[in-house]
Amino acid sequence: MIIGESTGRRLARLRSAPFFKAPFWVHGLLTAVLASGGAATVNLSETERLWRKPGARVIKRAAELPPPIGGGALRPRRSAGLTQTRLLGGYSKLFLSFEANIGQIAIPGIKFIARGRGTTLLLAASQAFLVLTQPVRQSGLDSKSAGVGLLTKTDPAGMRGAALVPVERSRTQNRNESSLVIRIEFVGANPSAEISGADALPGKAHYFIGSDPRKWRTDATTFSRVHYRGLYPGTDLIFYGSQHQLEFDFVVSPGSDPAAIRLRFDNAGAAGRTLSLQVDGSGDLLLGAEAVKVRFHKPNAHQPQGGSCRAELGSRFNSHRSTTRGTGHSPDARFVLAGKNEVGIQVKDYDPSRPLVIDPLVTYATCLGGGGYDAATSIAVDSSGNSYVTGYTRSIDFPVTPGTVQSFYGGGRVYGDAFVTKLNAAGTAVVYSAYLGGSDEDVGTAIAVDSSGNATLAGYTRSSNFPATPGAFRPSFAGGTCGQSSSTFPCGDAFVAKLNAAGNGLDYSTYLGGSLDDWAVGLVLDALANAYVTGTTESSDFPTTPGALATTYGGGSCGPDPCVTGYLTKLSGDGSTVVYSTYLGGSGDRGQAVAVDGSGSAYVTGFAGSSSFPTTPGAFQTLPAQNGDAFVVKLKPDGSGLAYSTYLGGDGDDVGTSLAIDSSGNALVAGLTGSQNFPTTPGAFQRTCGSCVNNFHDAFVTKLNATGSALIYSTLLGGGSEDLAYGVAVDAAGNAYLTGRTLSTDFPTSNALQGKCGGGCAAGQNDAFVAALNATGSGLLYSTYFGGSGSETGYGVALDTAGNAYVAGVTTSSDLLTTAGAVQATPGGSADAFLAKIGGTDGAAISLIPSTLTFPSQPIGTTSLPQAVKVTNLGTAPLLIAAVSTVGDFSETHTCGTSVAAGAGCAIDVTFTPTATGVRSGTLTISDNAIGSPHAVGLSGGSASAFALMADKTSAAVIKGADSAGFTISTSSPYASSGSISFACAGNAPARCTFNPASIVPGESAALMVSNLTAVNGNTLTFSVTGTSGSESASLTLEITLADFSLSISPGASTLVAGQTATGSLALTPLGGFDRMVSLACSGAPPGASCSVSPPSLALNGATVSTATVTLPTTARSTTSGHPTFPPTRFRGPRFWFGFFVLMSVGLAMSLRARAEAARTKRPVARTLAGRCLKRMFASASTAVLALLAFATASCGGGPYIPRTFPGPSGTPAGTYSVSVTGNYSGASSGTTLKLTHTAALTLTVN
Repeated sequence: MIIGESTGRRLARLRSAPFFKAPFWVHGLLTAVLASGGAATVNLSETERLWRKPGARVIKRAAELPPPIGGGALRPRRSAGLTQTRLLGGYSKLFLSFEANIGQIAIPGIKFIARGRGTTLLLAASQAFLVLTQPVRQSGLDSKSAGVGLLTKTDPAGMRGAALVPVERSRTQNRNESSLVIRIEFVGANPSAEISGADALPGKAHYFIGSDPRKWRTDATTFSRVHYRGLYPGTDLIFYGSQHQLEFDFVVSPGSDPAAIRLRFDNAGAAGRTLSLQVDGSGDLLLGAEAVKVRFHKPNAHQPQGGSCRAELGSRFNSHRSTTRGTGHSPDARFVLAGKNEVGIQVKDYDPSRPLVIDPLVTYATCLGGGGYDAATSIAVDSSGNSYVTGYTRSIDFPVTPGTVQSFYGGGRVYGDAFVTKLNAAGTAVVYSAYLGGSDEDVGTAIAVDSSGNATLAGYTRSSNFPATPGAFRPSFAGGTCGQSSSTFPCGDAFVAKLNAAGNGLDYSTYLGGSLDDWAVGLVLDALANAYVTGTTESSDFPTTPGALATTYGGGSCGPDPCVTGYLTKLSGDGSTVVYSTYLGGSGDRGQAVAVDGSGSAYVTGFAGSSSFPTTPGAFQTLPAQNGDAFVVKLKPDGSGLAYSTYLGGDGDDVGTSLAIDSSGNALVAGLTGSQNFPTTPGAFQRTCGSCVNNFHDAFVTKLNATGSALIYSTLLGGGSEDLAYGVAVDAAGNAYLTGRTLSTDFPTSNALQGKCGGGCAAGQNDAFVAALNATGSGLLYSTYFGGSGSETGYGVALDTAGNAYVAGVTTSSDLLTTAGAVQATPGGSADAFLAKIGGTDGAAISLIPSTLTFPSQPIGTTSLPQAVKVTNLGTAPLLIAAVSTVGDFSETHTCGTSVAAGAGCAIDVTFTPTATGVRSGTLTISDNAIGSPHAVGLSGGSASAFALMADKTSAAVIKGADSAGFTISTSSPYASSGSISFACAGNAPARCTFNPASIVPGESAALMVSNLTAVNGNTLTFSVTGTSGSESASLTLEITLADFSLSISPGASTLVAGQTATGSLALTPLGGFDRMVSLACSGAPPGASCSVSPPSLALNGATVSTATVTLPTTARSTTSGHPTFPPTRFRGPRFWFGFFVLMSVGLAMSLRARAEAARTKRPVARTLAGRCLKRMFASASTAVLALLAFATASCGGGPYIPRTFPGPSGTPAGTYSVSVTGNYSGASSGTTLKLTHTAALTLTVN
């Protein structure tokens, strides 16, 4: 999956994936994964198969329908549609709460304020102001006009109210210029009527506007309702924000006259702009002022049993009237003009004696899931009322029970593991819960339970290690490789698994399929526990049996891949053999649901995408319409042939998704249709598909006679948007019970638990629906939305012998209505499965929201602000409250009295007064007449000190060597205290703490001096300061950092030749925030060299390293080049010259003597004795000189003469030297001189 892709492109690309050949509800999962941003990962190689294949043309359109799993994702729309959904989604979050006016609105008399986008509501004692400051373009209610609508929602009690809807803004008007202030005066009202907030919310509003603290406003309490008591005689007015919308109700007590209600509307914003009032043909009240109009929708009135009347102003945008939940009847109410700018409310048939009608009762409702994505796809009920549910989970913490067949999560990227869970009849406990799967994808799609309480489920697996049992029909995985050669992925098999009654073992588990993809979608058991399974297959080697209806694969080829076709398999009760197995249909046909009658004949419904689906003569519809039809077939008990087979559909796409058989052998089929001419019967509840013209779908319910030749009844069920039915069940009286999902704000409701879409259907957040249709298909016993602020879909419905409906599905809402004592009151992840039991008998049912209360820390002995628990009676009989009590450090007050009427609610306010330190826990208990009584709400809170300590700083930095550091300690307390607070330090040794003064009262401060810091080892001192006042104490941690610096040089050693320059980088690192000036110096340079630092000083900033450069230039030694000198240098000196002088003197004397002797003897000088001696002496001297020269110039090995270089007399001498660079800081602290010195050494080698 490409995360950066647009939703539309991802949806379009995914339609080519092989998963789209799976059953329709599987497509919904993949669509939802993409639309939600791609929580799952899909292998791209699996998405390159082409969807559109020969023989499967109509399947593509059907696959674009929003199928069951995944919730709010719709079919791919053009980008404008996606934008529209975002606009509505953004605008739907309007009025959430009402603020008490504590001065943030400086208008006299204003008591409460509610704000929305471009809209503000101000409530005073006898009037209200509606301020429209910047209407925006409407995007859904009226495509022909600009404006904005406040989409009406339903509060948890199901009451309807009036939505204030600015509409029909002029296209030519500048958006920034639109402004309208409407004053709504309650004419003739009691000016002293009590106006108060109800149902306090945990949030507070704060206003810090401007620089003057005196004008700031804090802790404005917020409420979910504002209640005017006694506004008119016997009449109250209630404003409330229901599911992010503004509504208001007039509550008229028995014997009071609703005609007393009169409203006057004035334009309070601009002089000269008058309001025009008119009641249009639909009964809506329109107020206009120039380019802006406001619509008050026609009021709805409901008359509960007991004589009280609720005249409620509510939105109605369609022809399907939604009656609110509650017993009684709905009188006709309308606006009437009663003078200039005045309107009254007229209520006809105001009759307190009308009998009670059947209202649905929520016996229990619970979430089920872990921290990931969890969805329930099917549900079954045993004779004791225990419910069994299956689906899939991506949660590693799904609530499984010990000792079950599988307590660990196997894996899977898209679906994860299948699961099976059994709940007790009250819905208050899990009997068992288990994963079921291997290391790849595993999905539970259908579940059934036999008379012994053994649950059998069917589904799809890609896991070769799925837990199959020896002796089963097919214990080994048969799935091969799917896709084209360039893009392949593993195929999957269907599976059927039967658990024992305890859920701790498998009676059998078997694969079912051939070498390509095979899905099991529908499952039913007969009286002998034989399993009938239907679904889709691509495998030409899918296991069939001789003599069965069709043993040859008829899917054909869809491009390079095979097409899907349907199948039906009957498996023996022990799972060891196939009784019969047959293909069903041709190319593009799918089996979706299966049922069986008492004779063992199986019935299948689904989608016929081929024009050659087998039909039987005399069947209701033997020829297809177009774009694909639903089909209904009945097989002979041995599977050898068709008892009947018929198409069912019109000119759009039609899909049968669920099937049930009544006691007479009539088949009830439910599904979805996009056909404007879908076959319906005269007198049916709804005969036209209003949404089909807009390419949406309606749900349908069709009852075929036992021979399949005619319709007993056929009706549609839906509003103006997408409505899809996924589950159907039939009771002994022939009444049909449905579930599915709806995006229609006008879905037909009757005696509803929830009269309006809770998730913002207009913004793409669908709700589940549950409906009961009478045996003739002519009317609704009840029909209700079921959902919260997110998306819900109902996938399966089952009935017990008492006619209670059990519904399972998936929710993304954090506020889905659950009952007290439910297994899981709140969802655990992004989506959870949900289960609900809905009965049609009278009784009380209690909902407690929230299910737990947590209080913030509170000083011992003081009382917290109250937190509210909202009590709602979801039943049809009064909720009788015997007692309300608390355990622990908690107290309660309530307005419930002893009885809460059906559909009504009350609040229990709980406060917390801790008596000791630590976490305190308790319980709020309500004893009543509802199922599961007594009901409990968990309470918890913590104790806190009555005061707090603060310091002017939590850390201080002083220069190392300083002896002291100072802090200012102050205290604060929101509570009155007369005791003083004394101080002490801990963990400060060897330093000493001195407080001045030693004790203070809250609001004062003390000076703390920490001394003797010179004795502290290291650079940091961390210690705590504790304040004590009686038994109360508070503390804070302080830190003193001794600031210093470090010095280093790089490189630390340098080698060079005399005459070269050595350099080094000097780094000064501040420690503890040292931010002073450091002077730098260099010493230890060798002779003929110098040392300098640049710059000579650095100012450190306390955080970053500062650098300087060290430079050491050396001096070259002088040199001579040429022949050797004589005498050699080593022989020069006084001794040499003395010897030379003696030699020369002796030579001269002897020379003179020789001459004298020669003159006397008349012989040649050389022949005289002196001459001969002189000759010998000079010969010896010459020899000595030659030897001396040879010695001075000799070289090893001999060779020719080479001129030599001889050192001169100056330069940097060779050697190794240590050069020191010093950083010095000098300063003063408290009169004491501080000095810091650090040295770095550089080793210099001169050659």
